[in-house]
Amino acid sequence: MKMGNFQPILLGILSLIFTIIPLHPELAPILQDYLENARPKVSSPYFFVTKKMGTKMTPGYIRLTIHKIAEEAGITKNVTPHVLRHSFATSLYKDHGVDLLRIGKLLGHASPRATSIYTHTTPEHLREALEKLS
Repeated sequence: MKMGNFQPILLGILSLIFTIIPLHPELAPILQDYLENARPKVSSPYFFVTKKMGTKMTPGYIRLTIHKIAEEAGITKNVTPHVLRHSFATSLYKDHGVDLLRIGKLLGHASPRATSIYTHTTPEHLREALEKLS
C-alpha cells in the first residue's frame, strides 16, 4: 500500500500497540544506511537496538540518549521524548495547518481530545482563524 510518495511503515512504540504511519521518502535511505552500517549485527526482531548489548531500546535508554545529544549540541533546555513529541504535534498544527484528527492518528491517539493538549492557542492564532472567514 502506498500513500502518494510515502511508504507506510508499521511502528510499534508501546507494548502491543502498533501504528501504521507514512514514511517520508527521504527517510528511507537514512534508515537503510542505519540498517546496513550502524545497527549492531545482532539477531533481534527490533529495528533499533542498543549499541552495547544489541537489545531493544527501552524508554529510559532513549531518554538518556536524547539528553546526551541535546547536551552535546549545547541545548540547555530539558529535552525529552515527550518534549520532542509535543513540539512535533504543535509544529504540524500551528506551522503547517494539519488538522487535529490527522495529528492524532500520527500520534496514535484514540481520541481527538487527547491530541488537543498538544496545541496552544495564541491571540495571533485566533486572529488568523477569524481572517479565514472573510
